[in-house]
Amino acid sequence: MSAVVAAAVGTAAAVLLLPGRGDKARRRVIAPPAASVPGTTGEGVAGLAERLCGIARAGLPPARIWAVLAARPGPHAALAAAVLPWLDAGVPAGRALGVVVARSGMAPSARVQLSCLAVAVDACERAGAPLAASLEGLAEGLRAQEEARRERETALAAPRATAAVMTALPAVGLLLGAVLGANPFAVLAGTAVGRAVLVLGGALWLAGRWWIRRLVAVAAG
Repeated sequence: MSAVVAAAVGTAAAVLLLPGRGDKARRRVIAPPAASVPGTTGEGVAGLAERLCGIARAGLPPARIWAVLAARPGPHAALAAAVLPWLDAGVPAGRALGVVVARSGMAPSARVQLSCLAVAVDACERAGAPLAASLEGLAEGLRAQEEARRERETALAAPRATAAVMTALPAVGLLLGAVLGANPFAVLAGTAVGRAVLVLGGALWLAGRWWIRRLVAVAAG
């Protein structure tokens, strides 16, 4: 679902290009390949928003902000460099970022967050709102979201480990019985009761594995 939302935002950004200038932009600009825009994590998007915020506080115009970011070494230089050709063609910064993100090969979660950044920049440009304050608030929200994700992953680590142990226990029990000389495989395969127990146990094992995975997936959101 997040990938669909990101693609929709990027497509909308491309469609909203100014009349006449949009056609000119499509003729003059060749979108960079997906490999030229590196993957970005949630922390990376928050860092990008903070860097843009810091540069914007100097009072630079949007095109100059991205040029400065592209010239500085760092994880966001490639993304900024991919945005610059669209800015040179007259496309607003927010829409340019949306198009680049939509055509990139980054992870869906990072693509959604970068699309949010593109929408925020575009909204500021349309309304004439202060860009720095908006980006600062967005960065705080993204960092809080990333922190919540890490806490959720930490909380789910124990249930996932328990599920893995419980999944392996039946096989470990059979092997242990064989080592002790109980020969459980002969009982399970050679008697009617053993075969019934094997079928019932296998069904319960599959049901339990599915149920645990379902619980973890629901908790992970």
